[in-house]
Amino acid sequence: VVLREAGLERLVGNYPPNELTLTYNLKGSDYASLFAGLGAISPNVKESSQYTFLLMLPTLLPMWFNSILINAPNGNFALAMSLIPLTAPITMPMRLAMTAVPIWQWLASLMGGVVTAVLLLWGATKFFHSKTLLAGQSPSLRVVWQMLRGA
Repeated sequence: VVLREAGLERLVGNYPPNELTLTYNLKGSDYASLFAGLGAISPNVKESSQYTFLLMLPTLLPMWFNSILINAPNGNFALAMSLIPLTAPITMPMRLAMTAVPIWQWLASLMGGVVTAVLLLWGATKFFHSKTLLAGQSPSLRVVWQMLRGA
């Protein structure tokens, strides 16, 4: 309503503002869970900051490949990026602003985001629960896998 009154409704394209809010809340949940898990397994801030770029990489991918997305918003690459839960919150609004996206793609993207948020939150809680097992040691892939398995 505010965008319509201000004459800026065209800025959100085919993307209804309520769905935009939902998409970004899911993205926030995904990344909050990722960073919570990182904080749980890292013994100090210095070590956790080394892994921050790896966690933010999925957010940057749509920006790096935006020329492909702009040239073919309904192409296979754009579809794949829209369905990958950690890249979808950036890719899907880009696509919806440029073209009409089939409703099943948007719903699949949202459902993937919900499932990913739940799984990442579950993993973060496992890491927090297992934090006492680390006792200051640096996390290795083997230790992280053992935490997720609960062993």
